Amino acid sequence: MRNSFARRGALVVCLWLFTGCSSSPSAPSGDAAGSGGASTNAGSAGTLGSAGTAGVSSLNGGAAGSSTTGTAGLGGGGASGGSAAAGAGGGSAGNGGSAGGNSGPFRVFMIASTAKEHVAMSEAAAPIIKTLGTSNGFTVDYTTDTSLMTDENLAQYQVFLQMHLASFEMPPAAQAAFQKFISQGKGWVGVHAAGLTGIQFIEDKNGQVIGDLKYWPWYTTFVGGDAGFVWSIHPALQTGTLKIEDRSHPATKNLPASFQLKDEWYEWQENPRPFVHVLATADESTYTPVNRAGDHPIVWTNLAFPHTIYIGVGHDISSLSNPDYVTLLRDSILFAADK
Repeated sequence: MRNSFARRGALVVCLWLFTGCSSSPSAPSGDAAGSGGASTNAGSAGTLGSAGTAGVSSLNGGAAGSSTTGTAGLGGGGASGGSAAAGAGGGSAGNGGSAGGNSGPFRVFMIASTAKEHVAMSEAAAPIIKTLGTSNGFTVDYTTDTSLMTDENLAQYQVFLQMHLASFEMPPAAQAAFQKFISQGKGWVGVHAAGLTGIQFIEDKNGQVIGDLKYWPWYTTFVGGDAGFVWSIHPALQTGTLKIEDRSHPATKNLPASFQLKDEWYEWQENPRPFVHVLATADESTYTPVNRAGDHPIVWTNLAFPHTIYIGVGHDISSLSNPDYVTLLRDSILFAADK
């Protein structure tokens, strides 16, 4: 992983512009499966469905969308949630509830890595995040172009959603603009590979810095709260359990006590707990880590930057079919926007 990332220069692909806004967020707690499940409450249509021919999985109430991509479908939310009825293919109904928060539109700058191991997840996540925005009062601009990370452009946004993009994939000018954005107190959601910290990613096999790459120690402290917070390794992709430690936090209050994900379950040289507020941990008894730590934080906030959150899980595209993971993404964005 290190060499494939380290040799990657500035990433320039394209900008996808997503728009939409709606009423205050409603919490998902049920889904509709089958061909075109309908809602008993008004709301905007979802766009994606669960795997299978015209299967759907609707969140937030509203009309269920359909697709065969295998990702979670997201229906539009009513003002306080509604009941999602089962579609023709069968499925259980559930009732939405209000997630709370202040109303008001905001903009999200979503930037993703073009690393081959993360492209599928990032591209599948983009329309889901857009649909979350439609139902929860924010718009999303999606890109892989780090040249768009300028002071002028980022000034338009309240939240920076870093989807697998590693800090060393950002050129120095982009790094400076990002650091200024954060220093202004704005919001950040970092997903999975956003936690690849340490100088090792810009070194060759002899420990020499590659080309004109620069180490960015500020970012290491920003993510993990301490200069010693360095990524070390991950085990093989496998299913494990995410345990929610703080179920009162805005980003995790709508989650169950635990849920399963297929992931890489990142490991770092240092436990960040003394320096951050831990929201969720990896239950190492449910998978095989490389280095068993016992206490394994995987989702947290850095209180030095009050509107930021790091989500260490989310490598595998299957996470997007998990309504709990999608809820975590949604509520993390709303938390970062102070909603």
